[in-house]
Amino acid sequence: MSKDIRIEQIMTEKVIVANLNSKFSQIMDFFNQFNIQHLPVVENDLIIGIISSKDALYYLYRKLEKGESIDKEHLDADFDMNKLMTANPTTVKPGAEIDEALEILAEKRFQALPVAENNIIKGIITNKDMVKAYYNERNPRSPHFGNNSTPGFGV
Repeated sequence: MSKDIRIEQIMTEKVIVANLNSKFSQIMDFFNQFNIQHLPVVENDLIIGIISSKDALYYLYRKLEKGESIDKEHLDADFDMNKLMTANPTTVKPGAEIDEALEILAEKRFQALPVAENNIIKGIITNKDMVKAYYNERNPRSPHFGNNSTPGFGV
């Protein structure tokens, strides 16, 4: 990719975050309401972890496997963010080159990467953002870039 593209140019700046006191139902609401797959976990404005929809599904699966109730009250009562989140997540700085994020996402097979400066969350970058940046770099005049259209369909 181009060395001229910086993370801050393509990251999502308005990040939905969770904290250590977030309930499981709140996390599921965030995933559903905002159509996201990853939530940085913050404490005193500092990023301390990240939780994904995959982590949430694993939590549900473990409950079902044990024959436990998966109603909202039980899920919230038993939920411990510390046990489910990935603590001390890998981050990238806003001013970093896009290739740095690409390398981390590819090598670690991550789907998202928090963007932080001095451990303060500044944004998030996802595989989808990287695909869009790559596509836009090679097709700068494409009528399909950024409009949620499917190439080859429609008028």
